[in-house]
Amino acid sequence: MDRGGQTVYCANYKSKSVTRINALTGAFMDSFEVGIEPHSIVQTAGGKYTFIANFGGSSISMFENAKNSVSETFADGKMPRALDISADGRELFVIDYEAHALNIYAIRK
Repeated sequence: MDRGGQTVYCANYKSKSVTRINALTGAFMDSFEVGIEPHSIVQTAGGKYTFIANFGGSSISMFENAKNSVSETFADGKMPRALDISADGRELFVIDYEAHALNIYAIRK
C-alpha cells in the first residue's frame, strides 16, 4: 500500500509486473512491467519512488510515481527479497536471500 493509504501495489510474481488497485474502491488502476519474479514493494515517505525487489531477476526496479513509469532497474546481488526505507528516507535496505546479506543504496532526492 502506498504511504497515503490510497493505492494497493500487488507484485505479480509470475508475470513480471505490478498491479495498482484503488484501496478505497477496489477498482483496478493499471499494471506496469518490472523485472523477473517481483516480490517485495516499498515506497518512499513522500511517495516519489516505489521500489520493487525482483527476486528471480536479481534486480531492483525503481518506479517514479510522478512520471508513472519505471525510471531505473539496477542489479542487486542474488535474489533480493525484502525491502525497507531508512527513517530519514535517504537509504534503501535490501535483504539478499541467497547471499544472506543486507545491501544498502542511497536514494536520490
